[in-house]
Amino acid sequence: VLFYAAGTLYPQTLGCLMLVATVLLLSKPAASWRMTAAAGAVYGLLCLVIPSFLYLVPLLLAFAVLARTDSLRSSLIRAASLLLAMMLVIAPWTIRNEIRFGALIPISANGGFNLALGNSAVTTGSGKLPDVHMACPAADHTHSEAEYDQTLRRCAIDWIAANPLAATRLYFE
Repeated sequence: VLFYAAGTLYPQTLGCLMLVATVLLLSKPAASWRMTAAAGAVYGLLCLVIPSFLYLVPLLLAFAVLARTDSLRSSLIRAASLLLAMMLVIAPWTIRNEIRFGALIPISANGGFNLALGNSAVTTGSGKLPDVHMACPAADHTHSEAEYDQTLRRCAIDWIAANPLAATRLYFE
């Protein structure tokens, strides 16, 4: 029951475990490239569980280079092994998405959905989420999941460009 709940309903529990494992593997004083590759594999799995962790990859790579106890060359090799391992874990899912949807979707196709919910004429700063169909009526006429996400992303970006002051206000609210 715990694994089901953690993996299906509450990915934060599993995500926290993977994040801590990644940090522990990277923070070893004499971490080899193999240990760093293991950290990359764990972090790749974390990104599959919680896609928003992809945004931290540059920070993770910087940590692998800057928190070094050896030469810069060795640190760069460790950072490359970290990135390569992450990409090898994520690649099968990305390839599957390309085959299934006919579009390049690295992990998930809900970025446009989240962007549209937070940036539209019907979004408020109260925390109450608007109906996505009200935020972007054009999305109702799409056929595939990838097209739906792209339409929602376009609606949100168009609204932000047309209403920069309202968009800025929403971020502060």
